Amino acid sequence: MRSVPLLFVLGFAYVVAAGCATTGVRPGSLAGHTEVGQASYYAAPYHGRATASGERFDTHKLTAAHRTLPFGTRVRVTNLDNGRTVEVRITDRGPFVEGRAIDLSRAAAGTIGLLGSGVGPVRIEVLAPAVMARAEPVATARSPAPVPNPPRTYVVEVGRLRDAALAARLRDVLAGRFPDARVAAAPARGDGRYRVQLGPFQGEDEARAHAERVTRLGYPASLVEDLP
Repeated sequence: MRSVPLLFVLGFAYVVAAGCATTGVRPGSLAGHTEVGQASYYAAPYHGRATASGERFDTHKLTAAHRTLPFGTRVRVTNLDNGRTVEVRITDRGPFVEGRAIDLSRAAAGTIGLLGSGVGPVRIEVLAPAVMARAEPVATARSPAPVPNPPRTYVVEVGRLRDAALAARLRDVLAGRFPDARVAAAPARGDGRYRVQLGPFQGEDEARAHAERVTRLGYPASLVEDLP
């Protein structure tokens, strides 16, 4: 009987271990998971390329790469140097540099002020279980063409307060400069807080411009996808 080369055995074991690390965790058990580490970002050279999830990487969207979180997981990333936050969706694997925990898209890195340094300390909080995109059926002569996805909308989140009166007061202060300021409860995450938000905005660029204006006024601002 011929012996199996040792390098082949080790290579096969590595592939199996990697597969378990990325798919063996139940997405539903991750909500509330928090980790702290270094974040970096990737941009132009990878724009338009296929990610590990099969989705095309768009440096202008709020996405990120993580070594083990399931694709589709939504996480909040907080820059520990300035307190700015952004919510992203995991679509890729990485980073592949030792000591780093997450790779952000350029848009996400810009939202939390990470473009200048390129690398910085962050807190990563899992907000919701992964929602994997379903494969679209191939259109045939007997089946209707797939309906295009509606455009994404975004809000700029300025504060989260447990006191409804304080939330309303902050909204009134912002309304002088931003007529679209609003107070919204967010039962989807179940924390019982009132969110003071601007928007919604149909384009990410418009929402990011508002977030930068709010930040210049001295308020924290997070860019959040406005989910139904």
